[in-house]
Amino acid sequence: MPVLEDVNVMEMDRATSKLEEVRENPTRVFVSIPLATDAAGVTRPIGTAGYYTWQNGNWFDTGGNWIQDENQVPQFARDEIAANRPIGRVSRGPAVTAVCQFCAEKMNSSEMEAHLVAHMNETLRAAGQIMDKGERPVTAKNTHRGT
Repeated sequence: MPVLEDVNVMEMDRATSKLEEVRENPTRVFVSIPLATDAAGVTRPIGTAGYYTWQNGNWFDTGGNWIQDENQVPQFARDEIAANRPIGRVSRGPAVTAVCQFCAEKMNSSEMEAHLVAHMNETLRAAGQIMDKGERPVTAKNTHRGT
């Protein structure tokens, strides 16, 4: 049984701790107001408005309940969906939040530290090995002579 979902589905990006949209459910809402013409020839609303929501190929009523029989939905709403079917956005993966200043590669910020360490290691390999000469021995300097 289909369920009426949020239009924008958000998830936490663990790298940035921000909510990122991962999917948009294509949704369209129609309002149907019953009208009647009185004795004076004036058309007035009678009853209350009904809301019909189309989402991901399914119809839902005012309360968000799934409508099994499409014929319960007003014809104008069905015609509009047939003519202009909405399409939702889908994003794949986390948002790009970092660009390497050395190679211009785009990545998530959580990957940047390891990427920069790889650049540093490659630079050190290209420069040759760095020799650790150790610390200079400490000796006492007896340069002050007493008179």
